[in-house]
Amino acid sequence: MNLALTGQVVIGLALVAALLALRGARVPERERGLRLWLAVSTGLTVVAVALLWWALTGSDFRFDYVVRNTSRDLPGLYRIAALWAGQEGTILLWTLLLELTAVSMLQYCRYYRRVAPALVTALAAGFLVLLLIRSPFRMVAGAPPEDGHGLNPLLRNPWMVVHPPVLFIGYALLTAPFALALAAFGRNEPDGWLEDARRFALLGWVFLGAGMMLGAYWAYITLGWGGFWAWDPVENSSLIPWIFATALLHCLPLQRRAGACRKLAYVLALATFVTVIYGSYLTRSGVLGDFSVHSFESLGAGYNAGWLALLLVPLALGLGLLARRSRQVTSQPVPAPLTWLYQAVWVITLMATLVLIGTSMPLLSKLAGDGKGFALQPSFYNRTQTLLFLVAALVLVLHLKPTLPALLQCLAGAALGLAAVAGTVQPSYPPTVQSMLAVLGGGCGLFAALALQRGVRACAAGRKAEAGVSLAHLGMALLVLGAAVSGPGANSQRLVLATGQSDQAVGAEVRLSSIEDRDDQKTAITFQVTEGGKVGAGVSLIYPTENGTMRHPTLFHRPFSDLYLEPEELLEGHAHAGNVLELAKGKSGEVAGAKVKFVNYDMGGDHSDTASMMGGVGAKLEVDLGKGPRTVVPRFNPAEANPSPPVDVDGWQISLQQIL
Repeated sequence: MNLALTGQVVIGLALVAALLALRGARVPERERGLRLWLAVSTGLTVVAVALLWWALTGSDFRFDYVVRNTSRDLPGLYRIAALWAGQEGTILLWTLLLELTAVSMLQYCRYYRRVAPALVTALAAGFLVLLLIRSPFRMVAGAPPEDGHGLNPLLRNPWMVVHPPVLFIGYALLTAPFALALAAFGRNEPDGWLEDARRFALLGWVFLGAGMMLGAYWAYITLGWGGFWAWDPVENSSLIPWIFATALLHCLPLQRRAGACRKLAYVLALATFVTVIYGSYLTRSGVLGDFSVHSFESLGAGYNAGWLALLLVPLALGLGLLARRSRQVTSQPVPAPLTWLYQAVWVITLMATLVLIGTSMPLLSKLAGDGKGFALQPSFYNRTQTLLFLVAALVLVLHLKPTLPALLQCLAGAALGLAAVAGTVQPSYPPTVQSMLAVLGGGCGLFAALALQRGVRACAAGRKAEAGVSLAHLGMALLVLGAAVSGPGANSQRLVLATGQSDQAVGAEVRLSSIEDRDDQKTAITFQVTEGGKVGAGVSLIYPTENGTMRHPTLFHRPFSDLYLEPEELLEGHAHAGNVLELAKGKSGEVAGAKVKFVNYDMGGDHSDTASMMGGVGAKLEVDLGKGPRTVVPRFNPAEANPSPPVDVDGWQISLQQIL
């Protein structure tokens, strides 16, 4: 039996075993069968993972998945990580993690040890169906190629090895609270799921949050995806369930301590799970191909129909059960001392809902309009989330005991946060934006001060859990403060240097020490940076690929800011032709009497596949030569031309040198 057929058979048998395991959830006498068949299904899924890894590490180009995600020159570590580089391999990994979650629920849950793990197993069975629709063991048509396409250059990063598995562990664990809630409401025991759900929700929240932070840092050091967070739909697809899980973790104590918010906690568990599947559908069905530079390509109508079934069936089941128990499940009023926690739950829920609406706007506008759709700008997220974060800080302030030392500490924290933002924001920002950022900085400082107060009191009283909560709140305040100062505090400058030349840039002296053509067809550019009497050196890379020109920046860490040096291009004679203007999205500038505004990116057609991630991106510009603004969209494709073909505006030739 060849490897392809073996892989298909193993996946099919894993599905059969998962379905047999579901029979064991019906009656207590069959619990042994549930354990046995779940273990068999999990073992078979491990075998499928091992077979795919064998094909990837062995460069078996008979398989389409291996061809699309590896090549002979790919380092061994990245061949292993290629398992989660494409859709089929990612789903296989996710299936295994779901089954392991079900196994852990059988072992550690105190209640619903049959029904809840069976529900997680049912989801794993649905994923196995997807793997039969689009198998990672699918053979290539015709003769196998001599070499594969290789891993996308943006994925050849050490964080590629860590970020996706951590993220999907979080996804799998956050399935457990939904399964436990469903089992509890099914038996009309709305309080029986709380303690087990809290442990799985907290663990899933930690893993998903860590996965997002790893991905954010990956984007930060790569520069190819717009910085540490760009409100891209793929990024938001992880953020939305994480915020709903945050709301759930704040809601569970209300039900556990006071018997309040029983239905709300159930709905939040449902929302956390459903948004995991919904976000995956958005990014894997191809519907966001025109709006995200790193969404997956569509794998066909049957595959997308499978995703919709995985989304709609649990949603219908969850809402139907809620409607059935609506009159039977009642809640106690929220006691006055916990009112602030109840208010916080609704603020966090509104945060998640607004991000969900914004992320869904391309799909919603497609359905409601002419089929083209549109995406909301980052300003929507920045403004709404800033306002709600300030409301959350206000909720904590109103809960604060009005002692003079506490108030003074809060004022000091707010002043420090405000000063941090005021000292970094660029003067070119509009006054309204500067004011909003200053208020946000003050709110972050206030939030941090409150968290420190509660943490110190909790440590003094020996309340470790409360101290941990305070530490998490402090981290969130510092995270938001970092976001507030990093974007507005960013400054960029273009330098044209010959070997041995130096120039001043953003407060430092930058010297181009050497340019070396390496054997691997990469050009290494060595920079020397002098600032405050300190000298540092780093190497940037620029090289051609089938996906366009790749650039790896050099990053210099400084106490209050980082310095990036990114090679833009190697110029003959080291001279630019014509007038050059560098703009960020939403910004305006003037060059040689022409006013230019960078309105937005224009993704053009289908950019969901690997080849188009690095090319075919346009910039929507408003150009005013004194006769009123005109809109043009020059398109930049490094694989074809650099710079882009010029667009004529009343005799002016406008082209794009680079898009980041």
